[in-house]
Amino acid sequence: EVSLSAAMSLCCPAMAFLLLSCFAQQTWSARMELRMELHTSCKWPSVLSSNYSGERVAGEGKFGCVYLAKDAHGATVAVKTSKVSGKFHEWSAECHKMQEMRLKAKEAGTRMLELSEMFVPTCLGVGGTSKDPYYVMHAAGKVELQHFANNKQNDKDVRMSVFAQFVGAIYALP
Repeated sequence: EVSLSAAMSLCCPAMAFLLLSCFAQQTWSARMELRMELHTSCKWPSVLSSNYSGERVAGEGKFGCVYLAKDAHGATVAVKTSKVSGKFHEWSAECHKMQEMRLKAKEAGTRMLELSEMFVPTCLGVGGTSKDPYYVMHAAGKVELQHFANNKQNDKDVRMSVFAQFVGAIYALP
C-alpha cells in the first residue's frame, strides 16, 4: 500500500503539469469568453427562459453553443444548444448513458455514489425539438486553480487534500 505523501512525491511532476495546463486553459478560456461576448452567433432559445435564468455564453463551436445558466433552485447548469438539426436523438441516447452511469455508481455503494456525485457530471435532461434540441447538465466547479495557487494559506495538508480529490475523481470514473 502506498501512502498519500509517497504517491504525491511520485506524481508531483505530472500533477504540476496538469495544474499548469489547467491554469493555461482557464486563462485562454477567459480570453475566449470575452471574445465570445463580443462576437457570438449564439441565440438563447426562448423556450429555456421559463426554467433557466442569467444565461451567458460559455463557448461556441461550429455546430453549437454552450451556456451557463441558473436553474429554478439557483444551481449553475451548462446548457448545450445545436446549430444543426438532427441532434435530439443522439443527445437523448448520450443523456441516458450518463444517467445509467450514475445509477451504476449508486448500485456500487454509498461511497461510489458520493464520489460520482462530487466528480462526474451527469445529464439533467434533453429537450426541444429535432430541429432545435438542447442538452442540460451539471456545470463544472467555479473555483479557479489560479485562486487556489495564489492562496498562501494552502498548506501541505490542503494540497494533499486536493491531490486526494483528484485521485477520487479518477477512481469514480467507470
